[in-house]
Amino acid sequence: MSKIKRLQDKTAGKIAPREIPGGSYQDEPPKFSLQYIQPDYCITKCEHNDQLQFIQSMIKRKNIPWKILIASPHEKLGCEVIRSLKIQTPECAEDKSIISFRFSGKKAMIGFRERDVFYILWFDRNFTVYTH
Repeated sequence: MSKIKRLQDKTAGKIAPREIPGGSYQDEPPKFSLQYIQPDYCITKCEHNDQLQFIQSMIKRKNIPWKILIASPHEKLGCEVIRSLKIQTPECAEDKSIISFRFSGKKAMIGFRERDVFYILWFDRNFTVYTH
């Protein structure tokens, strides 16, 4: 049985509405974008191992629909809504729900979702973007 099928079986009937927009894109897997990455929190500022972990985390999620990721624990492949940031939100993300995925241990990639695209704003390698 595939990993996606096992995740779908575990979450069947348990997907509750969340604050993450998406509409008809819930059945689509995420696309990751660095279009709005903030320079001080760029992946290039991360250690080499964290950069590799980021690539692996995208590969793990590349075929999993948003509805499964939303329902999954944030300590695993899932995401969580961030309610309080320690830093200024860029203009492109104003009025957007900010969410995070873990990419290397407890280190998080934080951004916002539009349709099926996750726009990464920050790689929180030093835990300075929000209270963990």
